[in-house]
Amino acid sequence: GAAIVVFESEPLGPSPLRELDQVILTPHVAGITFQAAQRIADRTLTNVLAYLGGQVPPDLLNPKVASK
Repeated sequence: GAAIVVFESEPLGPSPLRELDQVILTPHVAGITFQAAQRIADRTLTNVLAYLGGQVPPDLLNPKVASK
């Protein structure tokens, strides 16, 4: 059997994999809850607004780029 969560092209179109009983196919985000997706959206907006306002985004992972 196999469980596949990432495909070359998403969503997965017609595929012989869909016909196999021993294969589970899910979208890449199948494990994300609504609350987690909302937090991701909120943090993204916070970072974008900070950047547009001339501030360093709070979740910046590479502070060296902030001075550029």
